[in-house]
Amino acid sequence: MNLPGQSTSKNPPIEVVHRSENEENDGLKKLEPEKHTISHDAITQNGVPSGSPEPITPPGSAVEVEHLFPPDWTPPFYARYRLLTGAAGFLTLIWLIFIGYNFFSGFLTSSISELLPHELGILLAGLLGPIVLIWIFVGYF
Repeated sequence: MNLPGQSTSKNPPIEVVHRSENEENDGLKKLEPEKHTISHDAITQNGVPSGSPEPITPPGSAVEVEHLFPPDWTPPFYARYRLLTGAAGFLTLIWLIFIGYNFFSGFLTSSISELLPHELGILLAGLLGPIVLIWIFVGYF
């Protein structure tokens, strides 16, 4: 371990280079804040700078925007008319009617209240899982 008072042959001792408490900086020049001046030619009558701002990147290294055009792309037929969304909505409605009819014809409210919480969760996951898969498929495409 290299402590300030000790050193090893591999590591030189740690030295304090500058302390902010000492004001013995006579050899250093004090920095003056930069003065931003705007030429009078760049300002119009209402005080707004005229012309375009100076480029951030050096000339010749920037991408020229005039040559960039969006690709000619038309959405596919199923996306243009939202066929998957409509079909998924229709299948969701059919599935909810189907499970509602079968679920409530087979269970009574007294038998549903007898289910344990994890059994009820498994039942709902099994009934609503296909709807989730349909909408994940629609969201992917």
